[in-house]
This record gives sequence, C-alpha cells and structure tokens, in this order.
Amino acid sequence: MVWSTVLVGLLVASGGLYNALAQNASSPCTDLSFVQQPAAVVGPLTVRSLVQGSSVCIQASLQSATAKWIALAISRSFSMINVPNNNAIIFDAVKNVVQPYVLSDYSIAGVTLQADASSIAVKAMTTADGLLSFTIERPLSSTSSYDVAVDPNVPTNVLWAYADTAWPSSHLDRGSVKLQFATSAGNISALLVASVENSRVETHTAVIGAIAFAIIIALGLVASYLIRWRFIHLSTLCAPSRRLHAFSWLTKPFSDIKIGEVIVVLVYIGAMATFYVSEATEDGRVQTESGELISFVAGRPKMDEMLNPTDLFGKNIAVMACGPPSLVQEAQWQARLCRLDFHKEVFIL
Repeated sequence: MVWSTVLVGLLVASGGLYNALAQNASSPCTDLSFVQQPAAVVGPLTVRSLVQGSSVCIQASLQSATAKWIALAISRSFSMINVPNNNAIIFDAVKNVVQPYVLSDYSIAGVTLQADASSIAVKAMTTADGLLSFTIERPLSSTSSYDVAVDPNVPTNVLWAYADTAWPSSHLDRGSVKLQFATSAGNISALLVASVENSRVETHTAVIGAIAFAIIIALGLVASYLIRWRFIHLSTLCAPSRRLHAFSWLTKPFSDIKIGEVIVVLVYIGAMATFYVSEATEDGRVQTESGELISFVAGRPKMDEMLNPTDLFGKNIAVMACGPPSLVQEAQWQARLCRLDFHKEVFIL
C-alpha cells in the first residue's frame, strides 16, 4: 500500500513536471530566438517581441536613472481611453511589480488595477544599472474584455508612457506607434517594424495661415487707401428693404454685410479648403505648431488627446473652440467630460 502510494505520487509529480517543461518549451519567451529579435525604438523605450503559436512575448525596456515606472499598452486606437476600455501593463520600479491596469479615464483615479490578471504572465523584470525592463507573455486572442486581440500579420497600436515620480502619478511623457510583432527567427531584419513615420503627417498650417492673413491685409490696404476701391468696405451686398415682407428675415442680414466682409470670408474658406487638402485623408497623426502630436480619424482630431486632465493637471484651463458646429460640439462635450470651462464661437459657412 505504501509503495503504491509512493508510485502514484511519483507519477503525478513526473506528469506535472512534464507538463511544466512542455509549456515552458512552447513559450515564446523561453525560445532561444527571442533574444535574437531586434528591438524596435518606441519613443524612449525599446520593445522586443516574438509570436509563437497562440502567444506573444513582449519585452519593454527604458534606460533611465530617474524613471519610477513605465507602461505599455496594446490599444484599440492611438487614444489612451477607448470603448470598451483596454488595459496597460505598468512596471512599478519602486515596488518591483508588473501588473495590468484598466484605462477607464484620463485622471489618475481612472487607471485602476485589473482584478483578473490571469491573461498576463510576467516572465521577467529588472531595474539594474538604470535599466527598467519587463517581459510578459499573453495570448494573441483577447481572453478578457480589457485585452485587445493581436493579429501578427498586421501592425498593432501600441501606447507607451513613463514617469520620474512614483506610481500612481501622471506620466512625464507618452506616445503611440504602429508596431509589427516578430513572428519568425528566420528573417530577423524584417520582423519588427515601428511605423512611427507612417503615422505622422507634417502639416503646413502656419504657411497657409500666413498667406491668408497677408491676402486679407493687402486687400484691406487697397480698399482703404485707393478711392475707387472704397466701395468694397462701404457698400453692402444689397440695399435695405423699404418695407417688411415674408422674406425680410432672409434679406435683412445681407443688407448688413459689407462686400469687404464677404471677401474676407471667401479668403477664410479658401484657406480652410487648402488646409484640408494639404492634410492626410487617412487616419494618422499631425504635429501642432507647439510640436505636440495629435491623432486624427477620418480627418477629425481626437478630442480626448487634445483635452484631458492628465496633460492639463494643475493648470487653470478654459477651452475656447472656434469652427464648424459639429467640431465645436465635440470639443464642448470633451471639455465638460474633463470638467473644463468652455466658451464657443460657431462658424456657419
């Protein structure tokens, strides 16, 4: 009886050891080709990856003597907040722990620890010699509502962030890229491609605005100082009506508009048309005059990147939006969501 019990115990133990070894052997993180994969430069971070079977191994690293945490997220878009919410993997270097957090709001309170972290397997972490690095393994499929499925055949939206203050805290810097995960050890040079350049679109907003402004100034000088051109800013589109009629509400505004004002509006429309023609029509990112990157989808900027309490924390901010009604309404909705004061000027052209 004793020998049979020992034999059964040995069989169970050997079976468990065999299963563990088999699982470890099939893990992309333990595959010898993983360390051979080139690391893609993702902002200040580097990311190494390998897809094998139904899993992907991802290693994120940051060389910094002051960083207290780094974060990496596989996202549904270039935005931090999506519907449904997705998660981010945060490496807290102070507590030396790697955990998934749900991104439900731009405030610090809106980034909460994910209750079920079973879909993420932490394989390694280090903070040696100013290097923050962690390695995780996760299924390609989304096993929870916060996971975003990974298709190894197409680039994936990857968000990154880090901070020099202890977690939880606002990030010091952040960004997003399109990343092609490695799928084979055969052609190393073509495995991992960070498509930052493909998602950034340089614009000529300042040039277009300067040209439009110069045209308006030139026309104003001509109309003001050349006598025969003064009718432009003295004459209206039509004479005021001498009596009321059914369409007085429609004609009266035109009797108040000067020809010069119409010309200014036409110059503005021309400048806006030139601006939109010069912009990318596909999804991507544009660089503002201040050097910040703003994502846009279908030609419209993502308001949650422009207006969010994380970037504006601790500042007295009032939002003023000028533009088409639909865009102003979207800005107003986002401002109220962030509890920011709002003033609007709607242009109906």
